[in-house]
Amino acid sequence: MTKMNKRKVHRNERRRLTSDEIKLIATLIKGQAAGGALTWIDVVGLGETNIGYKWTRQTLQAQAKIKDAYDKHGRDYKEYRATGKRPRTRAPESVVSEQKLDKAHVDIAELRETIRKYDELLFTYLHNALRHGISAEQLGAPLLKPFRAQSDRNVKPATRRNSKKGGATGS
Repeated sequence: MTKMNKRKVHRNERRRLTSDEIKLIATLIKGQAAGGALTWIDVVGLGETNIGYKWTRQTLQAQAKIKDAYDKHGRDYKEYRATGKRPRTRAPESVVSEQKLDKAHVDIAELRETIRKYDELLFTYLHNALRHGISAEQLGAPLLKPFRAQSDRNVKPATRRNSKKGGATGS
């Protein structure tokens, strides 16, 4: 009998970071005291203790929010070592302004995408209209102002009887 090499195959269940987990880890890093050094091993430990999953340093460092929080903590720690004073916190107004600016950038991107879709729709309509024999002059003609009774179904045209004071006739 030959001895067979029995190796167990360990399959590690890999898990991706969600945006909420990224924000949580970045917040945990920001919450660490500037008086103590913070290493990537500590960051991995923070994620493991608070979320229950151990990501690698490379996985955590690849996330911009986590890396920015880690770098800011490192700068604050250097300032603390040099001066012996805790770094000043940013004014809440600047944080609110930064959040508004981020929201404005997101809104601008969404609006640009909406405009792009409308432009595409306009070109489609224009192409189809020209293909079906509608001339450019017909397409460029101004819109006619609609008769109010045609556009508002609940509005009835005023009659002489309804225009008198009191609204009703006395018979």
